[in-house]
Amino acid sequence: MHSSVKRYLIAAAAALIAGNGQAASFYITPSSIAPSVLPTIVNLSLYLDLENVLSQGGGVELTFSGVLTNSAFLPSAQFDSLNTLPDGPDADSDPDDSPYTGYGPPVNQASTADLEVYIGAEAGITGLILLGNILAPQMSGSPGAVSVVPSSSFGGFITMGGQPIDGFTYNGVTVGAVPLPATAWLAATGFGLAGFWRRRRG
Repeated sequence: MHSSVKRYLIAAAAALIAGNGQAASFYITPSSIAPSVLPTIVNLSLYLDLENVLSQGGGVELTFSGVLTNSAFLPSAQFDSLNTLPDGPDADSDPDDSPYTGYGPPVNQASTADLEVYIGAEAGITGLILLGNILAPQMSGSPGAVSVVPSSSFGGFITMGGQPIDGFTYNGVTVGAVPLPATAWLAATGFGLAGFWRRRRG
């Protein structure tokens, strides 16, 4: 086998392994939104994916920019179910340990984010969790985005052992220009070349 081909196959295998090794992620769907001609309301879904990972919890901050703004966070039933944890030693003062899980303005007052969502469980959490939906007003035009970063109050997600989850990713959403279909680009190019040659011949 040619050495360059061998190097290519090794690199491709390494990339495949790295891609499959992604441990967990916090992401928004849809990941991209087309520009709107008129103001509208966009429904965004927030997911925490802890596939094959047992996490003690963590949090994220969301910042809205451009044509997208934050209106309301609607927690899912699955998220709400994690808001009541087994009673701890301070059961009298905090019977449901609810401070582990919640949402709202960032607890860290130095943060400029619009929304903070945090989740935790003494017994650990795993699997795919729909945290809830965001109703985001979208003004006309573009661009716009919702960025997702680890919480400045609670930190990124950690394992039950208290270590950062390896390969954890944070993926937001963008509003951008709608690309023309390839056929439209080809037609435009053809018309442009035809006009060019016509001018040259004239």
